[in-house]
Amino acid sequence: MTSKEYCGREYWIKENLRYTHRYFRTLKLAKIVNVMSRGKPCDLLDLGCGPETLSSLLNQNVSYFGIDIALHRAQKHLMEMDITRNPIHFHGNTFDFVVAAGLFEYMGNCSHEKYAEILTLLKPNGKFIVTYMNMDHCTKPSFPSWNNIVTIDEFKEGLSQHYHVLDFFPSYYSAKEGDLESELMRKLQLNFNLNIPLIGKRYGVNYIFICSPKDAVGNTSLGRYGRNFKNAQACSPCRPN
Repeated sequence: MTSKEYCGREYWIKENLRYTHRYFRTLKLAKIVNVMSRGKPCDLLDLGCGPETLSSLLNQNVSYFGIDIALHRAQKHLMEMDITRNPIHFHGNTFDFVVAAGLFEYMGNCSHEKYAEILTLLKPNGKFIVTYMNMDHCTKPSFPSWNNIVTIDEFKEGLSQHYHVLDFFPSYYSAKEGDLESELMRKLQLNFNLNIPLIGKRYGVNYIFICSPKDAVGNTSLGRYGRNFKNAQACSPCRPN
């Protein structure tokens, strides 16, 4: 069951408290950003930041900013905004990383408009890191408030109209839909960033996509992130008001 409606602040002010838990997807995103930043000062914008769980996992060289429809506290580095009703912006600032985790399942028909707006938020050679649930997983996941249901191939194709998809892979493999809870499996899969096509389609849970703007220099090769990751370890509104 899915919904064609957009969830408002009243829904998210309660729902986003679930994400104070450090889900494995969030741990892996933090690891990716920490490695890709290579210890250099950089700025990150977290779209749909909720209770800012990602911020506590980032290295000190990463300056954290967030946007959410339902903030629990007012802070200078945060902005409350319903991005389905407003163009995404952050006081005219641009960022080295824009992260959107568990967001586009709720974007309805806004996805392409939001992809274009995120482009304006990226610095030259900045990276857009986005997750999306694998709807073809063996458990056939569903959630009542999802309103943007596509396959992983369709999601990648949509991204590719705006970005070079440098790499994409499941955040983890599991026969279950829920979070990866086993500490052993978390350790084994934290640095495992590989898409195994047939296995991934059935057992890959949340997919992670590493993207760069199409006009960025030297960022056009699929799989570039995977190689860089290993090297680094070694060294207008879209709905009515």
